[in-house]
Amino acid sequence: MVEDKNICELTNEQFAYILALIDRKYDDDNFNHYDFKQIIINEIEEVKGDYLKAVKKSIIDYILLDKTERDRLNVNYIPHSLPFYG
Repeated sequence: MVEDKNICELTNEQFAYILALIDRKYDDDNFNHYDFKQIIINEIEEVKGDYLKAVKKSIIDYILLDKTERDRLNVNYIPHSLPFYG
C-alpha cells in the first residue's frame, strides 16, 4: 500500500490554477458568500482525494505491469486480470 505521506502534495501553483477555473459569477450578492466558500473548500478536498487516489493507482499499476519492479519488490501474486489504460 502506498501511504499518503509518500506522495508529493499539490503545489500552491496548482491550487491557484484550479481556483482560476471557477466561474466567479456565483460569488456575488445573490449567492450566500459563506455557502460559496464552503463549496470551494469541499471541492478542493475532493480534488486532493482524487489526486491521491490517481497517484496511488498509477504507482501500483506501474509496479504490477513492470516485471523488473515486481521482481525488485518481490511481488509474487498478480491479480488474474490487470486492465491497461494507456
